[in-house]
Amino acid sequence: MEQFSTAPAPVFKRIVAFGLDILIGLVLVVVLLFFQESFRTKRAFDKDVHYELGETGIPQYFRYTLDSFYEGEAEPQLFLKGIKAEKEIAFPIILLAPWLVFTLIFAVLGASPGKLLMGLRVRDEQGGKISAGKASVRYFGKWISALPVFIGFFLAFSNPRRQALHDKLNKTLVVST
Repeated sequence: MEQFSTAPAPVFKRIVAFGLDILIGLVLVVVLLFFQESFRTKRAFDKDVHYELGETGIPQYFRYTLDSFYEGEAEPQLFLKGIKAEKEIAFPIILLAPWLVFTLIFAVLGASPGKLLMGLRVRDEQGGKISAGKASVRYFGKWISALPVFIGFFLAFSNPRRQALHDKLNKTLVVST
């Protein structure tokens, strides 16, 4: 079993890794929404201009959004309108896809993509790899840490093991590799 030090990772690296994870999660959600089959309808839009997609396979709302930027009108609300109109599939993607992907990556590699890029790993308090269950609890614990105003994250500045609220709840540590 691969063992890591239980010395805490620098807070700055954790902040950068968290920012990268948010960016990666947003890209994941947007890509999944753009290419989701149910978004390839025209019913979400009441634009005056009618676009025929033919065989392009580009979702209609994505095309409207891109065209609005090309025409200098910048209508990103078309993307949001598409999400609202297709909420039955959009909300599960927005809520569940990042959880599933990040939990699987944690279970296999022991860290989120941002942490991997920053040379960090998440370990239990004895230095061992965490399970998919613990990774899942940690993922949802981050939402608790974010309420209100990210107060749970600031705990990492106030204790010697640099544990945020979601780390304390799950008895995990973020360590450098």
